[in-house]
Amino acid sequence: HMMGSDIEYICISPGKYKILTKIYRQCAGIPLNFGAISMYCGNTSFTVNVTRTSIKDITPTCAAGTAPCNPQNQMSNQGVEEHTFECTIDFNTSPYNTFKQNNCCKVYFAATQCCRDELITTQPYDNFYTESMLDICNVNGKCNNSPQLTTPPISYICCNQPFSFNNGVSDKVDGDSLAYSLGDALKAKGANILKSGSFTGQIPMTPFCLPPGI
Repeated sequence: HMMGSDIEYICISPGKYKILTKIYRQCAGIPLNFGAISMYCGNTSFTVNVTRTSIKDITPTCAAGTAPCNPQNQMSNQGVEEHTFECTIDFNTSPYNTFKQNNCCKVYFAATQCCRDELITTQPYDNFYTESMLDICNVNGKCNNSPQLTTPPISYICCNQPFSFNNGVSDKVDGDSLAYSLGDALKAKGANILKSGSFTGQIPMTPFCLPPGI
């Protein structure tokens, strides 16, 4: 039932952050039970409980169509739900000030869950894992915020038709520059999922390329 995930951090005040974890669920799969994220830097790690604050049906539908994810967080028709979870982390107070005390700056927030959407055929059926990194030292007393997704990362693509994918990611708060790269899918911290056949993180599926000039 795990289709995707995104982790954002929002600065409340220097050293204090709201962490937003968004998980995208395949509605034809089992209900999503998720209650904590991991936070680690070097050999220090914590498990942080999160609170679910919203569930939205974000399935693209026609104007006269109906939302297929009904009832919420239950097995239903094929569609996509966005589940949002929140927590607050203060790196100025115990126990999270341990990171700075140990001169550990690059803190990772991670979400892991079983299992990936079984409709995915380009990799083994395994755990889903995603992470986001925040440098808590190189901020010069200022707040730093992660980029924000302005479009849900869900697409329905027609076979053998040209397609362009853009999540509309921006950093409107800090105005930081952004760069993108394809990477391997993970099932745990530092553990790649082996692709089926010749697929890689850079070529995750078989492309259909139009002839030149079309």
